[in-house]
Amino acid sequence: MKTLLKAETSDKCAYCESKVSHIDYGDAEHIIPKSVRPELRFYYDNLTYACSVCNTKKSDYHDTECPMLNPFVDEPSEHLMAAGPMVLRAPHSDRGLVTERRLCLNRSELIERRKERIEGVAALIDQIARTSSPTIREVLRAEVEEECKDEREYAFVVRAYVAAALRWTA
Repeated sequence: MKTLLKAETSDKCAYCESKVSHIDYGDAEHIIPKSVRPELRFYYDNLTYACSVCNTKKSDYHDTECPMLNPFVDEPSEHLMAAGPMVLRAPHSDRGLVTERRLCLNRSELIERRKERIEGVAALIDQIARTSSPTIREVLRAEVEEECKDEREYAFVVRAYVAAALRWTA
């Protein structure tokens, strides 16, 4: 089952978007903890793939009034926003706040890795802005689109950066 979960998330933690298997074995994470709802222990829709850090930080947290985000049901951008390499709660989103703080989504290691990804994409966008060749521009745009795909590490912050950068270069 863990193999299916890993494939479903493109080997990324469903919460922090870190690629998992190059540094960790990864965990089959229970979205609603099995300590709260033991009957959901093997229910596939209650499982996801998570890094050990997020899984440990989430622990047995469950609050029906203010649950953490479910990466398969909730649209993260309705509750979280990217500000450079940081992931912050969207204004007035208690669920975004709980998710951000409970999982420590701005751990220094995450910020550092997200910043590296953004800088790589920024270099591509700089090249697009500087080239006069339509052919080169299209090749570079295709690379930027690849960097924004869901299966890429930290796609959430990269897409936000690209959207902001394209407003500046339009």
